[in-house]
Amino acid sequence: MARNRKIKRYKSIYRSNLPRQLLMIAAGAAVLVAAFLAGWFVYNGVADYLAGRPEGETSSSQAQAPGLSQAGASDLEETAAPEELRGVYLPASVLMDSAARQAFLAGLDPDAVNAVYFDLKTADGTVTYQSQLELAASAQSVSAQAVDLEAVCGEIRAAGLEPVGRIYAFRDPAAARNLPDAAIKYQGGQVNWLDNTLEAGGQPWLNPYSDTAREYLTQLVEEAAAQGVREIVLEGVQFPGSGYQNLMEFGETGGVSQIDILASFVRQAENAALEAGARLSLYLPVSALVGDSSLVYGASPVAMIGDSLMLGVMPSQYTYALTVGETYLEAPASTPEQTVVASLAAALPQVPEGTRLLVLVQEYDAAGRAYTAADVSAQIAAAEEAGIRQYIRYNTQGSYFDLGA
Repeated sequence: MARNRKIKRYKSIYRSNLPRQLLMIAAGAAVLVAAFLAGWFVYNGVADYLAGRPEGETSSSQAQAPGLSQAGASDLEETAAPEELRGVYLPASVLMDSAARQAFLAGLDPDAVNAVYFDLKTADGTVTYQSQLELAASAQSVSAQAVDLEAVCGEIRAAGLEPVGRIYAFRDPAAARNLPDAAIKYQGGQVNWLDNTLEAGGQPWLNPYSDTAREYLTQLVEEAAAQGVREIVLEGVQFPGSGYQNLMEFGETGGVSQIDILASFVRQAENAALEAGARLSLYLPVSALVGDSSLVYGASPVAMIGDSLMLGVMPSQYTYALTVGETYLEAPASTPEQTVVASLAAALPQVPEGTRLLVLVQEYDAAGRAYTAADVSAQIAAAEEAGIRQYIRYNTQGSYFDLGA
């Protein structure tokens, strides 16, 4: 993948050689042109030498995916990311409709919101941008309506907002169907495991133990960062939560536990993002830290938490009553403020000190309860009271209170 830091390095080399070339120009337009052409070839040779590439060899990142142009990288460097994100979710259907996307962005007040959260890869495996990855092509996952990601990031920044991209990880039926070596199998065979019966719409999953699956996801992180997404959120880093788990086959595990393979993958993705000039946040539903979540993580997901964590505090994630200490909430979705307060009180003591925190708050109706602007504000206030000032407002339709969108 093309990486911003490489672009910076090449520009530095070019600046350092150019003055010497100019000193060698004796006079005349013909000499000037000749010196320029000579300098250009010297630049390429020096850049290849410092990058450790043999003469004539192209870097793997250049071969696999296009990155930002030098002008684009320069513009990105000059645009500071906001210190505290206050964002809204942009649905994939709106993202991939140019007119709808532009109308959405035009309706946002930069004084009220400073970030737009959108899907790079959805929960059904669809890649929403024009990926050039070989694995994405093999997975047949790039949407026919895929956007030019670098251009979209430019639109978002031109509106005074920061693009924040979400990648669903191992819940990916598209890639699981088309990358056979990357999918969870049924025990004792080569048939893809399904999370339900075929008649009930069961879907295959990517296998966290698969090198191909992890490499595909990591390459998506690198590619998105190279095209201007400086904030990336990784969701669905888990095993399937299904009653059919006893039928799953993961292949060679090397004795590595489920939680350890997931944590190792998060570190791999974090490092890839960092090297490409971006920051990666792990997404966890807050309920994963409130109750027993060993079914999908193998153990407590705390081991996966790295530099940055987005907690989904949506009250509707609780199907039943919520008990935290002496607090009992019979219908958590009907009491959004109390639910967020209780959830964070149980979850935050488990989060490693120094972790950057964001929350995803609910701005859609719950079963039997129409959410209001006051309900949304109450969730944000509860998070701020717990010391979390960064948030994304989440509505699956992209409809928000008080923002005009």
